[in-house]
Amino acid sequence: MSFNRIQRAVEGQAMAPRFSMNSEVLAAGKTLALNDAPHQRFDPDGSTRIIVLPAVALADGSWFEILNWAGGAEDLTINDASGSTIATVSQNESCKFVCDGSAWYHMGITTIALA
Repeated sequence: MSFNRIQRAVEGQAMAPRFSMNSEVLAAGKTLALNDAPHQRFDPDGSTRIIVLPAVALADGSWFEILNWAGGAEDLTINDASGSTIATVSQNESCKFVCDGSAWYHMGITTIALA
């Protein structure tokens, strides 16, 4: 466990269980928090949406996996807290994002078949 994850626990900041999942139809963009579920399943609902990852200052060792389960050709643009685009996750794609305390990195985009 990284120092920042221990620090958040000591300060009483709740952490989502590492196997929890959020499934959501988006009406607008979304900003993720460190206590959000690590597995995020989004339907952009007809429009490209911006997903903002938490600030890196306390995110060392944190990760999110984001799945775009759109019904059409709609993208999720994944940004860091400063507004820089890290990746674009298109329909039927999934990507894991990992923070090392200085930046968020995507660990490759995977195209998947959704039933």
